[in-house]
Amino acid sequence: MSKPEMIAVHCLSDHLKLWVMGSDGTLVAQRAGDSPASSDHAALQQAILRLLDGEIAHGQNLSVICCGHELGGAASVPCGIGAWEDAPYLPADQPGLSGITYLPGIVQQRPAARLSGEETAIAGFLIQNEKFDGVALCLTPAQSSWVHISASEAVSFRNFVTPQLSAALSPPMNAKAEADGIADDSDFLGAVEQAMTRPAAIAAEIGSIRAEMQLSALPADRARARLNGLLIGIELAAARPYWLGQQVAVIGDGPWTGLYSGALSAQGLQPRQVSSSAMTLAGMARAHMAKERGKTT
Repeated sequence: MSKPEMIAVHCLSDHLKLWVMGSDGTLVAQRAGDSPASSDHAALQQAILRLLDGEIAHGQNLSVICCGHELGGAASVPCGIGAWEDAPYLPADQPGLSGITYLPGIVQQRPAARLSGEETAIAGFLIQNEKFDGVALCLTPAQSSWVHISASEAVSFRNFVTPQLSAALSPPMNAKAEADGIADDSDFLGAVEQAMTRPAAIAAEIGSIRAEMQLSALPADRARARLNGLLIGIELAAARPYWLGQQVAVIGDGPWTGLYSGALSAQGLQPRQVSSSAMTLAGMARAHMAKERGKTT
């Protein structure tokens, strides 16, 4: 087994993802767990060590690359993606860790929007697609973000809280139905088209879904399919300037990635679908390499 060299940490809205990478670039361990109790440097160190209990050899101190944390600060658009030269570094005060480099997010003042970890996934995507010019649709449990990319720069972007709206409005479903995702593409795609055609009626259409569940025994999985179709449909209508006539890369994990890709395909696009976790890890691995090169120059 490769000797652990670096820890990559992605701070999401409700949990942490963590990868331990070996000296030869292989994945040594992978963990997920609760977010730190607070957003300070000490709390993150404690959360990392709690997740890696027993993984770090005695006397070994690993460097940490972290994205999605507020201590990284943020650059303002337009800005280069993967420009980490000035990323804040704080030494660790816990055994097992040498220090944490906090990768900056990206902000936009008008309309107000923020990327907090998504920019690192985009950086990972651009490593493999250097000439990509178009839009990255980044999906997290909290939001979707449409990011216009040109010449490896973030030009502008918008955030949508569609996943949160779905969670708040969706009918209860059992575990199997949740894992299976959308049961019927026709329900979902029909609702996407309906919302894009008549976005002003979205609240009434959601009300009709709830009434049908009570009056006509509409199954929960079909109700969820229609609800998500309506929500994604109004998002596509609002984000049309971003995706119309553009290359689109959908960067995400889980069922939302397939839903957005399916909705975009129905509009005549050919979206590229890639794993958010894989791209985020690739971005942080590149940041670690850049940091190590900086030590020798």
